[in-house]
Amino acid sequence: MSASAGTDARVTWDARGFFRVALHGRFDVAAAVTMFDALYEHPAHRAGAHVLYDIRDADFALFEARRLKQLSARVTSRPRADRAAVVVERDLDFGIMRQWFAYSENGHGRRELFRALAPAEAWLAQ
Repeated sequence: MSASAGTDARVTWDARGFFRVALHGRFDVAAAVTMFDALYEHPAHRAGAHVLYDIRDADFALFEARRLKQLSARVTSRPRADRAAVVVERDLDFGIMRQWFAYSENGHGRRELFRALAPAEAWLAQ
C-alpha cells in the first residue's frame, strides 16, 4: 500500500495473471504518481506485466485536465505494462482518461478503457 494526502492505492496480484491496482480518494497528479509507485514497488512487479487500474472509487472532481501532459511525462519514464485496463464509471472520469491516453500514446503498450470491472478482467485474462 502507498498513500498520499487523501489517496490510497492498493496493489494485489490476481491469479488470472495480472496486477490489480485500486485507487481510492482524490485523483490528481500526485495521486496518479502514488498509484504507479505502489505498482512499481510491489515485489513481484516486472516490466511488461498486465495491469488492471480500478479507479472507480477515485474522485476526479478537482482534477485539472491541463495537468495531463505533466502526468503523462512522469509516467512514460517508467516501465510500461504490456496490457493495461483502466476501469472508471462516471462520464467525467472516462473523458479525462481518454485525454490521458491521447497524451501518452507512445509511452505504453496496449490500453483499453472500461466502464465495468468484469469486461476489463476478461480482456486482461485472455
